[in-house]
Amino acid sequence: MDYQLTDVDFLPIELVEKPRVVYKYRSWNKGIEYDDMVLTHNQLYMSEPLKFKDKLDCRSQTRYDLMTEKEILNWSEKMTRKDHPRFNDEAIRKLAIKNLDRIPFKNEELMKKLHEDEWLSYNDWAGVLSLCITSTSDAMWSEYGANHSGVCYGFSTDDLIKGCMLSGGAKVEYVDELPIILPSMHPLVQSGLKAYYKLRKYEYEEEYRLRTFNPNNKDIVNRIRIYPNEVLSEVIFGKDFDNEQIDVIKGILEKRKIKAVLYQCSISEGKLIREKLD
Repeated sequence: MDYQLTDVDFLPIELVEKPRVVYKYRSWNKGIEYDDMVLTHNQLYMSEPLKFKDKLDCRSQTRYDLMTEKEILNWSEKMTRKDHPRFNDEAIRKLAIKNLDRIPFKNEELMKKLHEDEWLSYNDWAGVLSLCITSTSDAMWSEYGANHSGVCYGFSTDDLIKGCMLSGGAKVEYVDELPIILPSMHPLVQSGLKAYYKLRKYEYEEEYRLRTFNPNNKDIVNRIRIYPNEVLSEVIFGKDFDNEQIDVIKGILEKRKIKAVLYQCSISEGKLIREKLD
């Protein structure tokens, strides 16, 4: 199967094609502090993949078992050179051949530990901000927008990337089978295949994903990103939103001088739509 990546063209993320606005569905005034703080404190959280409801998300394993003998030898040489940077090519090759019997690729137990160690390391470093490309998704309002009684925040994509210093982003692709990741692939390709492909049953999420990959993410404090006021361009109220809270949110936006456009969702001819508020 041919898998296409949009952020692995070795281009700056600013030059990658992307939606103008991306959306985050959240509850409002339901006692969930972190949901409210998206507006009250400009906070967004770069989540650990381990916390995703989809237990296969970002967990595609590198298929070392599919390596050819030549690729295994090349891998051994690469690891040997890392451990002995001053050795010449001949010495590296001899030692790499000698070390072949100690490579764990044929040992099921050792490979199980290798995969688990790789996953935990990836989880510590990876920070993922899951967004949506639309603000009128009935399924997303139901699941993440407090069953239509919450808020959907629209962020200017380019400003969000720059303002929060994010390093990668792409529209999630939904497939019947997750991509095979080979050790011979470029690290950026491996990372993209891991982060931007999900099973088709999650297609309703219409996800656009932004991310970071940094050892500093081990500290949960570094996963919190504060977006500048100008990044928030739209605020959409669910069709069952408490109307008394609309003035509360207007007051917050006015006090903080955030010039977001306000919308209210409703049902028209059986479809969820949004209309601009005065």
